[in-house]
Amino acid sequence: MTPELRAPTLACLVGVATLLATGTAAAYSTYGLGQLECQTYLDKRGEDQEQQDVVNTSYIHAYLSGYLTAGNTMYGLVGDDAKDVAINIHAMVQWLDAWCLKNRDVRVAVALESFWVEAAEAKKTLQRTRESARR
Repeated sequence: MTPELRAPTLACLVGVATLLATGTAAAYSTYGLGQLECQTYLDKRGEDQEQQDVVNTSYIHAYLSGYLTAGNTMYGLVGDDAKDVAINIHAMVQWLDAWCLKNRDVRVAVALESFWVEAAEAKKTLQRTRESARR
């Protein structure tokens, strides 16, 4: 386990617990993996692939799972409120990999905010499609 990825699990759990305990999702802070530049994130994922290991990837998945949970609480884009929008952790990792390949010097937290913008657009598209089909 590397120092860059050791704290994300704890930070993610503390952040989600704090968010859920307060009952309000007005603001948040990003720690751990979110503060890494995309290039560092890609390097860590690449190390696992080269070594056929999941040491870094397991922490990345834990962080992203927590991020999805917190984001859903804030934005309501996945889960019971939006049954037609499904996001699994592997799809999110693929999205993040592709985004970071295009934006290597940007922090992962910025990438993840872009994810929610794209998810909101996808939700709007699905709603328009559903409304058109009803006509």
